[in-house]
Amino acid sequence: TWELRSTIDYSQWQGWFSHDVAVSPDDPNEITVIGITIWNSTDGGTVLVPKTGGGIGFVNPPIEGPDGPGDFVHSDAHDVIYHPTNADIIYIASDGGVHRSLDGGDNYASCNGRYQTAQFYNGFSVSTNDPYFCMGGLQDNGTIRWNGDVTWTRLTGGDGSWTAIHPQNDDEFYTSWQFLNLLKTEDGEGFFEVTPNRLAPTSFIAPFLVAPSDGDVVYAASSQMAKSTDGAENWTIINNEQTVAPNWTPVLSMAISYQDPDVLYAATAPYNGNPSQMMRTLNGNTFSNVTNGLPNRYPMDMAIDPTDDGIAYVTYAGFGTGHVYKTTNHGTTWTDISTDLPDVPTNAVIVDPLFPNTVYVGNDFGVFVSTDGGENWETYQEGLPNVVMAFDLKISPVNRKLRVATHGNGAYERDLIDEVSVGQENVVSNFNLKVFPNPAVDNVVLDLGKMEVDKFSVNIFNADGQLVKNYGEQSGIGTSQIQLDLDQLSPGTYLLQVKTGEGIFTEKLIVL
Repeated sequence: TWELRSTIDYSQWQGWFSHDVAVSPDDPNEITVIGITIWNSTDGGTVLVPKTGGGIGFVNPPIEGPDGPGDFVHSDAHDVIYHPTNADIIYIASDGGVHRSLDGGDNYASCNGRYQTAQFYNGFSVSTNDPYFCMGGLQDNGTIRWNGDVTWTRLTGGDGSWTAIHPQNDDEFYTSWQFLNLLKTEDGEGFFEVTPNRLAPTSFIAPFLVAPSDGDVVYAASSQMAKSTDGAENWTIINNEQTVAPNWTPVLSMAISYQDPDVLYAATAPYNGNPSQMMRTLNGNTFSNVTNGLPNRYPMDMAIDPTDDGIAYVTYAGFGTGHVYKTTNHGTTWTDISTDLPDVPTNAVIVDPLFPNTVYVGNDFGVFVSTDGGENWETYQEGLPNVVMAFDLKISPVNRKLRVATHGNGAYERDLIDEVSVGQENVVSNFNLKVFPNPAVDNVVLDLGKMEVDKFSVNIFNADGQLVKNYGEQSGIGTSQIQLDLDQLSPGTYLLQVKTGEGIFTEKLIVL
């Protein structure tokens, strides 16, 4: 016979998955009840006393904890258990990991130091100027920014979603939370809302992008596509204010040209019995349907070749159909290049801007690479767990690192594959050079850092390794910066080479 002990709605709107109860091994009347937050009772549940406040904790928790005050346990608790021989010790499992009380539930502290289980979503972003600036959104743990070691700084809350960084100004960047709630900072600290009008349905983790060639151009997608040309201060609904796809399916992934802010792909998710569709605009306004045989699956990610926006890639979830498709003609036709990739959901794709035949994909097993434009694939797993859900891939151009944002194992980085040599000599890409602005238009400044040499030469090569600009021999005595003109260089991605007696040092350069 059951007896009602309390009518307190401790699980609230999350009762369908966030609730549990545990009984003290020493006293059957002492119980801990969990839902959104943590409650305690000493009379078998008749009186429930709230013990924690929820939320998402400190902005900068130390690696060994705690990640909040004594009354903090991350919101949405799922499991609770007492220590079998010490009733003062209680463990809570929540969306924020594991928390423990040593005093019977009066105070809690995290046990999450080095417990690497962060769940990143798609929409990870990296700076084009700072090798240590990257950020991403987490499942119910907000958006975090890397500190350059094993710690991260929490920027904003909610279910962290897509992020973006202005290509020329690292102080100007964007975060978001579920259903395309968009935030912006112009000083790297204070955030304000810049959410455009949205039309349901909107993806839970909805995409937005900043154009690599023009940091003031921003696209943000629900079922419609909002566009701003002034850094999200004002928005217009493009495509004649119609939905992106004709069947009201929500946009799930997007990709934008490196050279032309008007070239944009947007892929929609299957919704209410309507199929996924691939849409494309070449004028920054009107979308055309270029689905053309692509599978009716969830389009998880897209990437455009940085040197040729007619070439693009899209990845799909699901089983039993292709997972990676490629177009070489702006979506007129698509080719399944999944070949020997495993038949598992494939979540991410990125193209190396220096060597565009090198393509990386991430799936539910890990990371794979092709060096021939997708004809053949091999694993790229070194340093990762045996199996890892790679949810996003990004390239840090300053130090030539590939970064993988996983769903459940945090973030990792490793060196990119450097395929070519310039002048038959090895290219070294980790010298402390700085190139700014990058991307550049008419000229660029080369900061030599602490390089102490008498003479050096500067050359620019295109992505195929061909010499396209020779600045001759330069004097290094008393020189810390030199300005280089970029006249006669077409828009594209280049390799800027500095050659000294110590070796050859390189930096990627994007010309607009």
